Amino acid sequence: MKVLTADSHEFVRLCLKLKEMVKSSGYEYDILVGIARGGVYVADNFGSDTVFSIKTQRAGTSVKTHALSRILRRLPAFVNIALRCAESKALAIKDRILKPAPVQVSVCNELIAMLRQGGHKVLVVDDAADSGCSLLSVLNAIGEYGSNEIRSAVITVTRKHTAIIPDYALFRNSTLVRFPWSADMKPGL
Repeated sequence: MKVLTADSHEFVRLCLKLKEMVKSSGYEYDILVGIARGGVYVADNFGSDTVFSIKTQRAGTSVKTHALSRILRRLPAFVNIALRCAESKALAIKDRILKPAPVQVSVCNELIAMLRQGGHKVLVVDDAADSGCSLLSVLNAIGEYGSNEIRSAVITVTRKHTAIIPDYALFRNSTLVRFPWSADMKPGL
């Protein structure tokens, strides 16, 4: 498993590369949806006129506290890489053994109204597809609101087995990316 550190400059470069991948495929979306939190940052770097944010929440999701983030940032890089890899493997095993918790999706009324008109080309973006459950839930939720073509794009697919395979991904080889907002990102990067 590979860990890539994407500081703010590298993150913008990755977003533009992902945008170019979508563009070169010939897909011309008219609605861009970013899955909060990381997908919103990706969407912001796509520079589209019609951008929406969708929030997902997994029941029982544990949130890394501010104190834990401060500790992680002080650890040597090799320790953080080992912790990231171990966490990813543990979560993958857990998802195979246990049914993943349901994902709640919040879609704003303005987006629902646009989708109900039908005929739109929608691109849903996120930073990473880990289990793929959030991405799949968002695609299903959007699909409930009319006849629209919907595709998905992520910077990385972190596991071999996900609930859904995104249409576009820069990395499909179990690459973990440390994003600028990641709990273990060192300040100043």
